Amino acid sequence: GKRNYRLAQEATGSAVLTQPELMLQPSVSATVSGWYWHSNGFDAIDDDQDIRAETRLLNGGETGLADRERYFKLLLKVKDG
Repeated sequence: GKRNYRLAQEATGSAVLTQPELMLQPSVSATVSGWYWHSNGFDAIDDDQDIRAETRLLNGGETGLADRERYFKLLLKVKDG
């Protein structure tokens, strides 16, 4: 919510609190997402490729799991070239 936008703005310098539409820009959303992931300690659990566990930690449930799994598979293809 608003607290996360305020913290993201402070951490990244992007004016997402006052201009939330900036999150529609890929560079801003990627920077803010990376900040959120790192600042909440998700780095410690992301190496095992357990998308279900990571979704539960992020959402408290499995909302969006299918999309995350699909995007993760696409990212692996890009990474592996």
